[in-house]
Amino acid sequence: MEKLLQDVANVERLGDDLASTYAKLQQCSSNIKELMAALDALQCMHNKSELVWVQRPGGLVIGLSHNHALHVLQEDLALCKIRQQQLQQQQKSLTEVLGEQGDVRQSLLSAVV
Repeated sequence: MEKLLQDVANVERLGDDLASTYAKLQQCSSNIKELMAALDALQCMHNKSELVWVQRPGGLVIGLSHNHALHVLQEDLALCKIRQQQLQQQQKSLTEVLGEQGDVRQSLLSAVV
């Protein structure tokens, strides 16, 4: 019985990990959309000699030249896309493990009922 309780605790932890990963993935997707919009806006600027205020993921706001801002935002976008891929892989792995653990949950339910 203790083994079953331990397995259930593991399933709950995996479920929490999956929920956390999903939230991080949603935030990452939001960051990517914001970065793409900022890059589009920068590319449409007519006065490229103006100082550009850029908000980095995490909230830091910095003033940069137009070209430097483009470079920084492109770099941030690339890093966000890498992070998104990592989170998608983590989500897939957790989902597979939870699927395997679903049998454990069903066994416990059968034992209790």
